[in-house]
Amino acid sequence: MKRVGEQVNAEILSLYLAGSRQAAQGIIEFALMIVVLVAVASIGLGALGVDLQGLFTGLGGKLKLPAGF
Repeated sequence: MKRVGEQVNAEILSLYLAGSRQAAQGIIEFALMIVVLVAVASIGLGALGVDLQGLFTGLGGKLKLPAGF
C-alpha cells in the first residue's frame, strides 16, 4: 500500500510541476514579445526622429523671426 501512495504522490507532483512550467513558459514568451516590440519601436522611432529633425530644420530656415527676438 505504501508503494501505491508513493506512486500517486509522484504523479501529483509531476502534474503540478508540469503546470508550473507551462505558466512560466507563457510568462517568458510574453516577455520576449515585449522585448521584440520595444526593439522594433526603437528602430522605428530612431528613423522617424531623423525625418522630424530635417522637417523642423527646414521649417526653422523658412520661418525667420524678426530682429530682436
